Amino acid sequence: MSAHATIRTSRRDPDRISVAGTIVEMAIIGAAAIIFNFYPEHIGFWRSADAPTSFTPLLGPGFAPFLPWLNTCWLWAFWLCVANLALQHWTLATRVVDLALNLYGAAIFAAMFMGAPFLAVPVATFAAKSVLAVVCFVFLLGAFDQFIHLLKWQPRAGEAGDAGIS
Repeated sequence: MSAHATIRTSRRDPDRISVAGTIVEMAIIGAAAIIFNFYPEHIGFWRSADAPTSFTPLLGPGFAPFLPWLNTCWLWAFWLCVANLALQHWTLATRVVDLALNLYGAAIFAAMFMGAPFLAVPVATFAAKSVLAVVCFVFLLGAFDQFIHLLKWQPRAGEAGDAGIS
């Protein structure tokens, strides 16, 4: 085996997925969907550890209109994880879906940032808007990363069916 072949095989394949990371991502998506859909009144904080009645819910009624959009994003993200696990690598189609999901997620969080307050605690609005801005930026970075991968994309050697749909 030549030195060039050794170098080429020792590099990480950018199309390979992390099985463990994808399973963790699926668990986080599922947990977020369950918590935000079925237990939004339990998202908040206690002002005192001694007094359980001091619980203050964080989300207000302005959050509910965003749930259908968030649920759509979580559903597509979950099924993208399932597809990646089944295929064991990124394809053209899964990268395009991920790019679209990142842009969609950024749009949702930008709308939350720009929209009416959705928190029950007005004091927390600045902190929440800061978190929303960071999350929106992370989604945009993910979109940019997938865009770069799509610019470099080439069919996998020996796999004629890697036009994206296997």
